[in-house]
Amino acid sequence: MRALRLEDGTPHWSVLPGPGEEWRALPPVSDDFRVYVLRDDGLVTAHAADTGEQVWRFQLPFRLDRRCRPLLTSTSLVVPGPAHAGVSFIETTSGLPFNAFADSGPGIDVWSVSSDGTRLFAGHDSVLYCLGALPVP
Repeated sequence: MRALRLEDGTPHWSVLPGPGEEWRALPPVSDDFRVYVLRDDGLVTAHAADTGEQVWRFQLPFRLDRRCRPLLTSTSLVVPGPAHAGVSFIETTSGLPFNAFADSGPGIDVWSVSSDGTRLFAGHDSVLYCLGALPVP
């Protein structure tokens, strides 16, 4: 993942695999203060938007793929996982997990999350849940 300067498009900072690492970054999410980078190996990192300095890291208990589209709220990063794993909530300031939601039903698709501006919705396959009020930025 590479951050470019708005003024001229030149590279500003990057998040790249280290020696011996093999992973792919998913599309990042930003709240103007931090950039949240999710990797296909389940690692989530937060970086200062202006410098790229890593602020925190959290390892999810599952792998991610391009179908896993996170949702950023005013206080959390909501990360959908595979059908068996559910949805994880990571506090954006500390990087600590504070909640999770899953059902016991069978499923083959990944979870998806969305919001109408006042409520959070999560679902997979043909099931949709309203998880309640959750402010979004």
